[in-house]
Amino acid sequence: MEKCMTWLEKELQGLVLCDEIREKAKAMGFNRKQLKEARKELGVRCWHQFDKNGATSNWFWYIEGKNK
Repeated sequence: MEKCMTWLEKELQGLVLCDEIREKAKAMGFNRKQLKEARKELGVRCWHQFDKNGATSNWFWYIEGKNK
């Protein structure tokens, strides 16, 4: 889990689409359980994008204080 957590922290240097992170994590060999545990340990937050028509399908992950 430590390896996944280190990787995730490097990836989340701002708002990143959660679907993008999930795809990259899978390609790196991390499963959903590992990713979920790493998110919890790092305190990863979610943000749902809205536009003039309301909610979009875009969900983003970020670590507070690491937004650039």
